Amino acid sequence: MLAITWKHQGRSRDSLALMRNCVILRERVLGINHPDAASSAATLAKWEEVSDLS
Repeated sequence: MLAITWKHQGRSRDSLALMRNCVILRERVLGINHPDAASSAATLAKWEEVSDLS
C-alpha cells in the first residue's frame, strides 16, 4: 500500500491521511466487519497512537 511506503519514507502526515481515506473506503466497499477493513483500521490506530500528527 502506498501509505506504508510513504510511512517508511518518513512522510508521516501524508501516510496518515492516505490511510484514513483507505479505511473509510474499505469500510464502505467491503463492510465494517470485513477482515481487510478491520486490518486497515487497526493499522491506522497503531500509527495514530505513535504519531504526534494525529
